Amino acid sequence: MSSRAPTPVVSPVHIVDAPPYADASVSEMGMQQGHTPDISVDQRRNESVEDAVSIVPTILYNQEPFETVQHNVAELAAKLFRRNQRDIAIHEMKGGSYNRVIGVTISPKPTKFSWGWFLYRCLGARKKKATAQLEPYIVRIPRMQYGGENAVDEMANSMKHEVSVLKTVGSRLTLPIPKVASYDLTTTNIFERPYMIQTRLPGGNLSLNLWDHLNTQQKQCVAKHITGLAPLIASVEGPVGDISFQNLARSPNSPISVDTFYMAAHDDQPESKPALTCKPLDYLLERCEQWRAYDAAQGVCFDHIWLSFASISKALEIRGFLHGPCVLVHCDLKPYNLLAEVRSETEVTITGVIDWDSAIIAPEFMAYRAPFWLWTPEDMDSDREDEESMANCEPVTDEDKKLKQVFLDNASEKYKMYAFAPEAMLARRMFYILKKGMPGFWEHDEARSVIREWDCLHPEDDVRILDSDFDPHSGSDSDSQSASDAGKVDAVIVVE
Repeated sequence: MSSRAPTPVVSPVHIVDAPPYADASVSEMGMQQGHTPDISVDQRRNESVEDAVSIVPTILYNQEPFETVQHNVAELAAKLFRRNQRDIAIHEMKGGSYNRVIGVTISPKPTKFSWGWFLYRCLGARKKKATAQLEPYIVRIPRMQYGGENAVDEMANSMKHEVSVLKTVGSRLTLPIPKVASYDLTTTNIFERPYMIQTRLPGGNLSLNLWDHLNTQQKQCVAKHITGLAPLIASVEGPVGDISFQNLARSPNSPISVDTFYMAAHDDQPESKPALTCKPLDYLLERCEQWRAYDAAQGVCFDHIWLSFASISKALEIRGFLHGPCVLVHCDLKPYNLLAEVRSETEVTITGVIDWDSAIIAPEFMAYRAPFWLWTPEDMDSDREDEESMANCEPVTDEDKKLKQVFLDNASEKYKMYAFAPEAMLARRMFYILKKGMPGFWEHDEARSVIREWDCLHPEDDVRILDSDFDPHSGSDSDSQSASDAGKVDAVIVVE
């Protein structure tokens, strides 16, 4: 069961005004026609560390090398921003598995000399020479090749989704978020594939460039800022689902348009439709029923899982974990998606929150995952460093204890409940399965694990799954298990 987006409505090139942040400054690793913007040696050093070139993905995807593609980027930038190519600097940046990333910096336009300017400079008060402000941007180009029948549509949909998310969250949050400067969802452009140009935010990557070089007071400042991010993002409410393309045509003051999470169509059901459910319990129960119906259409029976998930959902409601609204969730609010700048020996400022591709609207418990990376040991096993159980671990070093205390002092009681309660941790794991389904053995085993752990935590709820010989592809479980699970919900669901 693979994730697949709906067929796109392909749009032409779209350009919007997007002034860069006033304190943005970018050094260049590659200059066009020998033109070098006025930047400091320290800026060059910081940027050369941040923008370490990733050659492997380019080779892996058999893409055009940077030495040649940079000329296409320069030509496009000159056209879109109406500037001479000698004022445009292009440099390669470290990209990801899905998108190639190329940096573009536009030098400020030269001062226009006039008689008024001459009188002001010669007769007026002399001002300290201001530092010329560069205009930094990032070009994102999908790495995917045209391998399948719907490859172009999938690339266009993916890019359109990214644009929709950035425009939606950027217009509703007072956070430093990349702004979309230009995008093209067609293949009739210089890259022969969709692309997006967005503003580049100032600062260095918190995880890659800064964290290990900060003193304890600076880290405590970062911890306080990070504690405030989740509730700020969660201040945006809406129905559960993926942020819809429809938001591109809606005003920032209108409610967020959301599509139901993807589920392959069956019978006469559409592939996607507007999501309307705003109450967490209603959504969870509805999703359990949707997956039960989907499995039945596929000729398999996972009723024991979906019925147990429905029971857990009701138990979460009774225990107060579903009383809040459905809210905006970043879904990957980790240090590698944060940019920051050191201001002093005690102050560090968050200058960017990036990588919003996986942002969704979800029940409130999804928004308040603890930033436990702040206080977990540095030598933590990589296979355990992302386990939520580590949130409740006792910090080892004095610095880690101070960082956890910063979180405890600044997080609301609601935040701490969602962050540390085992019920909330299990709810997040269950939500992942409800959102995605069970396309493979890992998801199926994880679903059963969630049910077993809930049973250990609250045996009085009588939510359990039998560890009998069960073949997930046989289409049926033991009669006793089906009967046991069916008794835990208001109505028995029968698979035809």
